[in-house]
Amino acid sequence: MLDRMLGLLASYSILKYRMVETGENGATRKFERVYAAEPVCMSFLNRGDGSGSLASLFMLSTSEVFFKTWAHLKDLILEGKDAFTSAHGMKLFEYVGFNEQLAELLNRGMSEGLVTSKYPHIKGINFDLASAIAHAPLYPGVKHVSGDMFIEIPKGDAIFMKWILHDWSDEDCVKILKIVGKVFPRRKSDNSRDEYASEDKDQRFCF
Repeated sequence: MLDRMLGLLASYSILKYRMVETGENGATRKFERVYAAEPVCMSFLNRGDGSGSLASLFMLSTSEVFFKTWAHLKDLILEGKDAFTSAHGMKLFEYVGFNEQLAELLNRGMSEGLVTSKYPHIKGINFDLASAIAHAPLYPGVKHVSGDMFIEIPKGDAIFMKWILHDWSDEDCVKILKIVGKVFPRRKSDNSRDEYASEDKDQRFCF
């Protein structure tokens, strides 16, 4: 069974293998596969050099908490219910406040490969709910700030939204983006799009 699983991974270039002859002292010649990792596997290692890793995100998506939601896929498809809520009785971001291990894993999965780790001169703010920030690991150059994105968000020269809008309705997305737009002072422009600028005149942000 293990060899079949490894063979499947090799067929997708996740692993590679070579045939090695076995047998000693004139025994019947036999061959077996010896497997090794392909470069893509480096994405699942935490090398500590700021290059990023998918390890925590992979562990999060394969955790028991997330696996339980698959049993409620029917509720999502037929009735439009949230599968996580059906499985655990509350939404994911509420559940995080009661599960410290999941909160830490979620934070690591969302934060590994931070821009600030590769460009130390950039200072960042990790903005999230108080329940999530409470278990957030410390990162050089990153300040954790708790709050509600439907009310106000911290100011900055740029805002990077990772895995945010897909969780909300169109109406909520409009609310979020309007609040994001308030962070940057508006500049008159001939373009049809609203144009925003930070104090650095070379930087512009369009929404």
